[in-house]
Amino acid sequence: MSRFNMLKKRLEKMQNCYGNKAGRPSQDEQEEQNERLAGRHIETLAFLQEIAKENKELKAKVETLEVRRPSDLRVLNLNCSDLHLRRLSKVLSGSSLKYNM
Repeated sequence: MSRFNMLKKRLEKMQNCYGNKAGRPSQDEQEEQNERLAGRHIETLAFLQEIAKENKELKAKVETLEVRRPSDLRVLNLNCSDLHLRRLSKVLSGSSLKYNM
């Protein structure tokens, strides 16, 4: 047997990993693979539906926060200006004490 024929037979064995001449999976193997893929597709779709649901909920929360934001900012600005006035009065009272001493 020539080296070429030996390599050819080896190559056929490597290509024919499913046990049939065409190198394709058998009908049973193909059905099993299709079932596995269908299961994975279903899992993926369920996951994507959960993501879409969470996305809708988050968008709704963002919209409600954006609606409430202007009034919250007014309160925040009042609180900030109050804090600035307090700090300013502390700084001024501290500096006047230093100069008076």
